[in-house]
Amino acid sequence: MHVKTGTPFLPDVLRAIAERYSFQKFPVTFDEMAAESRIFHMGRWKKNQIDELGIYNDGIIAAAPARTDVAAEMIDDLFDFVEQEYGFEMSSTREFRYYESAVVIELAENITSKLAVFYNLTQSLADFQESYNLFESRFELSRFAASVDPTLQSGRSPMPFTLERRTAEPFVLNRWYSAAPLKTEDHLSVLADLERALS
Repeated sequence: MHVKTGTPFLPDVLRAIAERYSFQKFPVTFDEMAAESRIFHMGRWKKNQIDELGIYNDGIIAAAPARTDVAAEMIDDLFDFVEQEYGFEMSSTREFRYYESAVVIELAENITSKLAVFYNLTQSLADFQESYNLFESRFELSRFAASVDPTLQSGRSPMPFTLERRTAEPFVLNRWYSAAPLKTEDHLSVLADLERALS
């Protein structure tokens, strides 16, 4: 990101961003404005809450309790705003986007019972527990993760895909929390494919 001509007064730019998106807390002190990360808290894009906006020397991060397209739309608007109002050129910053989404789902099928290798493993665990004269324990698959090999990845590695049971909820509900380095719609598509494969 660079400016076509001159350098806009940073406090004016940060204040204008806070006003445009109704942020309730934003950088105002010299140390906050001079930091490598300028963090805005509790804002709004259209009718959606934006929990946090971080402006860094090498990029921008937006977090919202909504679908990823809400944060993406707000960032697009932010780029347009600072380009038009202050002459910043953001074209290179627009090219690369990392997405992270998290959802809670209820699966119709029991994953452990569908995957023979894991079913056999959980049965072995239960049998050994019983041989130790412990209470009968029924084991089920409770977490799955997939990630890239960081030694083969140049640049930033995407977050792992995870699927894990909701904490402190009965297994019978079959309720899961999933996080993925994907747009929300793509994340839900991957989970729908998984559920179809289990049925």
